[in-house]
Amino acid sequence: MISFLARIKQAFAPLEDDDVTNKKYVDDLGAAKAGAEHGHSIEDVADLQAMLDGKVEGTVLQTALDGKADASHKHAASQITDLAAAIENSGVGGSFPTPTNTAGIGQWVGFTNTLPTGGTWAYYALRITPKTSEELILLGSFSPAAGVAAGGTSIGTNRLPVTGFAWRLA
Repeated sequence: MISFLARIKQAFAPLEDDDVTNKKYVDDLGAAKAGAEHGHSIEDVADLQAMLDGKVEGTVLQTALDGKADASHKHAASQITDLAAAIENSGVGGSFPTPTNTAGIGQWVGFTNTLPTGGTWAYYALRITPKTSEELILLGSFSPAAGVAAGGTSIGTNRLPVTGFAWRLA
């Protein structure tokens, strides 16, 4: 049997969302809740200190970034350590000519099978390997050929032609 006091308590506790209750019941529930404006110590939040320990302080990060260059910066040749030695040891002869369309060092040309006469040329070409002469273009395989050679050197042949471009180095 339910006691008289238990019946009275039941009478004041809402059973449905739209039930009416007394002020004391509402005050007791509110007293058990945190205020809208409240705080917590670091120890009250699980794993907060460990997460904070893994972070870099803003001023430390900014100081580190201030010591770095922008990703899109440039250097003069004089600012690059050992550049001249690296170029000298590259096998190209110590300097690179500026590309140009005029005859002489730096000239860029397209060619088929044979490099232009005179000088030394760096080249890149595609070698066409036909299955038969009739299948030259349709079913042939293409393999790259690249290198440095003297002017007038045959890179391809009529049977295994190459088409490419060359840059005069000397």
